[in-house]
Amino acid sequence: MRQVPTDSSYLIVGSGRLARHLSFYFDQLEIPYEYWTRGESQDSLKNKMRNHANVLLAIRDDAIVSFYDEHNSDKNIFIHFSGVINHPEILGFHPLMTFTDRLYNATVYPEIHFVGAHSPALFQVHFPKFKNTYHQIQPEQKALYHALCVLSGNGTTLLWQLASLELKELGIAPQALHPYLKQVSEQILQQSPGRFTGPWYRGDEKTNHAHIQTLLGHDLEKLFTTLKQQAQKLDVSK
Repeated sequence: MRQVPTDSSYLIVGSGRLARHLSFYFDQLEIPYEYWTRGESQDSLKNKMRNHANVLLAIRDDAIVSFYDEHNSDKNIFIHFSGVINHPEILGFHPLMTFTDRLYNATVYPEIHFVGAHSPALFQVHFPKFKNTYHQIQPEQKALYHALCVLSGNGTTLLWQLASLELKELGIAPQALHPYLKQVSEQILQQSPGRFTGPWYRGDEKTNHAHIQTLLGHDLEKLFTTLKQQAQKLDVSK
């Protein structure tokens, strides 16, 4: 990784959710930055890169390395936010957060935890105004780390959506799940000892058998069985 002097200004490359959330956070911290998006010219990109040492690649993972290969410069440090990519010439700091089309309350952003294979000192050098916590992992651990993020975030979102759709077919309004979802979320956040409840953990075999039987041939059968098996392996006393 080459080291070049850094300043307190940034060029954010991209126009998607991450780019919008980053720019909003920078605004709150009064950090100077500029945007560049694909709708602008290559000359515009070159001009903006001359003005900013830090080039933040807020673009999809598959485009990060090719963008760097095409535009890398000894005068810039390139930084990506992928949870998986390891590249010898691009810094990577992954925000452990999901980003939607809606900007969050300003108090949310300083609470976002960042994870990467680089040292905390390097994170602080390039984001000196950030108050966020940062954790360093080994490069070979990044894929597992990000897989767990996807499983816990995207996976649970998908599960609740699928349950909502199935309940709707039974004539139950999706809103009926909201109090349940709220309570489950609260118990997870509080690490409540009672968060592991239901027939999986009580050993209600007749109920478990009825569930498996009604899901035979269903798209969710394998997933349900796998999660049930994992539940039975878990030490719920912790």
